[in-house]
Amino acid sequence: GISLNKKGFLNLSGDFRYRKPTHRSGEYQGTVYYNIPGNATPAVRDIIVASDNKQIDERGFNRKTPASNDGSIQLNSAGFLMNGGYPISKQVELFWTGSVNYRSAVYEGMYRFPKTVAQVNTELYPDGFKVKPVVNSTDVSVIAGARGKTGKGWNWEWSSVFGKNSNKQIGKNTNNASQYTMGANAPTEFYGGRPVFTQQINNLNFNKALANKINGLKSFNIGFGGEYRLENYRILEGEEASWKDYDSSGPRLGGAAGAAGISPEDEVNESRGVAGLYVDLETDVNDHLLINMAARFENYNDYGNNLNSKLAMRYKISSAFSVRGSISSGFHAPALQQIYLTSTGSTWKNIGGINVPVRTGIFRNNSDVAIAFGVKQLRPEKAINMSSGFTSTLSPHINLIVDGYWIKINNRIVLSGIFDKNNPYVNSLLQIRTDIDQVQFVTNAINTKTRGIDIVMDGNWKIRKSGLQLTLAANFTQTNIFGPSRSTDKLPADSLNTNTLFNREEREKIEHGQPASKIIVSGNYKSGKIGILIRSTRFGKTSVVYNSIDSSRDEFFSPKILTDISINYTPKAWLTITAGVNNIFDVYPDPVKNQINKNQGILIYSNQASPFGYNGGYYFIGMEFNL
Repeated sequence: GISLNKKGFLNLSGDFRYRKPTHRSGEYQGTVYYNIPGNATPAVRDIIVASDNKQIDERGFNRKTPASNDGSIQLNSAGFLMNGGYPISKQVELFWTGSVNYRSAVYEGMYRFPKTVAQVNTELYPDGFKVKPVVNSTDVSVIAGARGKTGKGWNWEWSSVFGKNSNKQIGKNTNNASQYTMGANAPTEFYGGRPVFTQQINNLNFNKALANKINGLKSFNIGFGGEYRLENYRILEGEEASWKDYDSSGPRLGGAAGAAGISPEDEVNESRGVAGLYVDLETDVNDHLLINMAARFENYNDYGNNLNSKLAMRYKISSAFSVRGSISSGFHAPALQQIYLTSTGSTWKNIGGINVPVRTGIFRNNSDVAIAFGVKQLRPEKAINMSSGFTSTLSPHINLIVDGYWIKINNRIVLSGIFDKNNPYVNSLLQIRTDIDQVQFVTNAINTKTRGIDIVMDGNWKIRKSGLQLTLAANFTQTNIFGPSRSTDKLPADSLNTNTLFNREEREKIEHGQPASKIIVSGNYKSGKIGILIRSTRFGKTSVVYNSIDSSRDEFFSPKILTDISINYTPKAWLTITAGVNNIFDVYPDPVKNQINKNQGILIYSNQASPFGYNGGYYFIGMEFNL
């Protein structure tokens, strides 16, 4: 940081990080080189398995690595930040912030075995391959503005914000199986295109305290202002080989396997403008009662007008006890990314515990496919939020805060369940895209209600020359779907079709995919140059539905407690050394129990309902310098 002419300041910051991947996998139990026909007799099955095992031994194939690597991704990131301010007069100050952040994430795709002719060019990969999709993300943000005070005491602030995010997609260590005629000369790396989101926001705000102008009120503050936001969303196509099927009449799937690129028909370039006005009033009516009221009017050039409001109150019964509550309305127009999301590529379908390659697509709601399925245009989400609670000083050392909340969302925007062409009715609707096996849509499929309670109790004590802080924080929440899910009349309401865009799998993610409770107990003790922190977190139970019809594949995961410990030592005012362990007892979530869900032994833990992941214990040591 430096001084600017002894009046302003300029701070420069930078960081670089590298994180290696983790591997928490099982051991693949299926065949590698030969497929077993579905109608094979036990004797034929044994012969094929024996031949496959023989070739595995001869080729030195490892069933655990790389076939089953599953864990956190490799990540490289770097960032630069500039922040400053400069007064140009006694009443006006300029301010600015600029940042650039770059992230390169290397994902671990599913292993493609050589037996999967539809996805593997065996001249390139005689033993199959593990695709490595890479996403290079660049974020740029610039904020510039001025603030000051008018001669009549009004505080004002103007700012302009520009932001841009770009995600370049690259498929490495893969192939386009439909290029099999190129043999060993076929490419193994593909540029898959990139989505780009840009936003420009301009704000002008005013506020002033008017208590001395209004008799009988202890305080009265008013704020108002306006905003104009311009958004642009683009999806740019990748190179031809990343998405094209060069074997459209054959069994081989086109596009980069596991990292399919963006095709020309998936390209998007859409913009919209949003203008808004708001007013905020807050008053201390007396020493006990505070009232806050706010309203915001917005105009979307694609979704029209809306008006939202809020009322909040706090009543101080005594210096040690206050109650508070609020009610507000909410409006969320579909994001451009939700409206225009389009993506096609290859993925896997679990059939009896065996992965089968399929071609999948997510289609925007104004597409021919969505129209064929009777999917309606996206509508805005509308919400009602209510909360109430109290704050209390139980003793000179202990404070308690309790808040309950209730949130109702109508027309909630979600990703639909999967429509599979094995269903004859779905197959008939997919005749306009015979290359696609499964489809999904972003849709206003459901309404939800969320209710919960937050509790925080903390205490601080001085023990001679030492300090002790104890904290208990708990959250209990439950989200439920209410009312009928949005349906499509293009599918009959029979046992094969639930006539809905939202199936059991998606419902379970909303209602039970996250813990209904989370409790944290922590203690922080500091004496002289040494500090000790101990924290335990209890995550509630979760569950996963893997099939919308077969409930025998449902998985349930029990609550778990994770404990973190760290010790810091400050030998000098400018140096702090910290060592610790996150998840000191190396706790993992319950393993997947159903053999079909284990994907032939590859998966040990569920990717869908592990709120604390499955990396186990994490040990660290660090130093902080403040010169």
